[in-house]
Amino acid sequence: MMAEKRSIPKLADVPPLTPDRISLLTQLCFLPNDPQKSDLIFVFGVSTGLPDLTSVLKGILSKEISQKILITGGNPNFIDNPPLPKPEAEVIHDLISDFLPDSMKVILETEATSTLENVTFSKKKLGKIFPNKILYVGRSLASRRCHLTLSKYFPSTKLYPFSYDMDGTIEKKLITKDTWHLFREGRSRVWGEYLRIKKYGESGDIDYAPVKDIVEKIQTLFLNLKFL
Repeated sequence: MMAEKRSIPKLADVPPLTPDRISLLTQLCFLPNDPQKSDLIFVFGVSTGLPDLTSVLKGILSKEISQKILITGGNPNFIDNPPLPKPEAEVIHDLISDFLPDSMKVILETEATSTLENVTFSKKKLGKIFPNKILYVGRSLASRRCHLTLSKYFPSTKLYPFSYDMDGTIEKKLITKDTWHLFREGRSRVWGEYLRIKKYGESGDIDYAPVKDIVEKIQTLFLNLKFL
């Protein structure tokens, strides 16, 4: 099977940034961590940066935040994704298996190839399990998009973000809330998050209402540029 191109590239072309534009994009994309006792730990799978995710999950598991963990992620067939020997969820599970308490219920979802599928496929996997509280784990620059996607399909569930900063794959610099705008890859990845939130919000794939105003403010700031 031939690898596919993403509809929105990971390294999107970025228009000029000013302090007000940087502030709005940061506000849109990043959420602060809020670790709380939950009915379920929801882990968004990744193909890269696995040591960072593993370290975060070890810390969470040591705090006994939940007795149930769901790890989601298939084997995305994109040209910019490194090949994996097995689905993301299984790779992550193998990395943390020694740190899982014996009493922990583990659920693996191994078919999803996008954030939307991470959530919708996992909801089917949960069946009649309806968590009142979810602690979700993902990359910090995508924490808002993860939140909005979960909120769309778990509308009555309280959601608590716990994110981690990722290293750039090209410039090898940590992409954080405070530093993303200081180098090219950080700017590209955060701009791509804005484009995804806008696209998926308009198509109804995420809970758009909480961020529609800020997306429109950002769009207005860049209205006269060729990038939109």
